[in-house]
Amino acid sequence: MVLAVALWQNRVMTEQPVFLPPTFKVPDAAVITADGHRRIEANFAMVAGYRSLQLDVHLPKGEGPFPTVVWIHGGGYSMGDRRSMSPWLEAADLVGKTLAEGIAFVSIEYRLGYEATFPAAVHDANAALRYLARYAKDLQLDTQRIALWGESAGAHLAMLTAYTRGQDFFRGDLGVRADNPLNIRLLLNWFGATDLTTIKRPMDGNNASMPDGFRYTPEYFNLGADRHLDLELRKLASPVNHLAGATMPTVIFHGTADTMVPFQQALALQEALIAAGQSVELHAIEGSEHGWMGQPQDVVNRIVKDSIGQISKHLKG
Repeated sequence: MVLAVALWQNRVMTEQPVFLPPTFKVPDAAVITADGHRRIEANFAMVAGYRSLQLDVHLPKGEGPFPTVVWIHGGGYSMGDRRSMSPWLEAADLVGKTLAEGIAFVSIEYRLGYEATFPAAVHDANAALRYLARYAKDLQLDTQRIALWGESAGAHLAMLTAYTRGQDFFRGDLGVRADNPLNIRLLLNWFGATDLTTIKRPMDGNNASMPDGFRYTPEYFNLGADRHLDLELRKLASPVNHLAGATMPTVIFHGTADTMVPFQQALALQEALIAAGQSVELHAIEGSEHGWMGQPQDVVNRIVKDSIGQISKHLKG
């Protein structure tokens, strides 16, 4: 009872809670995966009322610090996690091929639409980057050689995160609070939406026979059910409107037959980046649908190989 009174008095005097919950955890010890590489797991942001946000660090063989690519998964802001990849990307050994180049592979999670809405996912991605900078020495990462690589919704998130760095609205304050700058030397965009004011999606929410993730648009989940049609919000959430911060080269891989994120989205970003005097390179994958769906495995393998080649060129060249 005496202790309880003392704790209460301390809380009153300091006007702060006695027990402050942690906002992140130190990285776990590395484990050896089946292919002989090291993987480190970490809770990079612990947000009251939400699940902990986690990341995986896959390290190449040898000693760091290693150039690093941060992978942001897709899923329309409604599904997916740091360990989910399509079977054809698994077959292409995307992670293993990256590690074979001597590049560390980091995969991060972020809150999805039924958990939190825009700009929450950008805050989560920035929290992951701050965490990687804070523990770079422990994780054997080179903070001066970083690439962001996203697919679909993850590419949209990667662009927003990279292009808006330093803006308080997008920065957030989750996890590690102190800024520890990373040098993002490449933004690799796999079929991400770039202008939410012009994009046309193959769903409108009216087909009740479809599960939510395929019934509603990614904007419905990302921006919120009551806000996803707001034009000003769509402008704010469009990477094409933040190109002053696109100081790193942007490389785009996009299928010309994409119906979920039309190829015009890639062309619009390319045109805007050129007009802004920023570096951009567009690789058009002829006849490919969204996510490389339906492509022969050898075509997917080539796309993965070429993408990792871009990362290696910008981080190691």
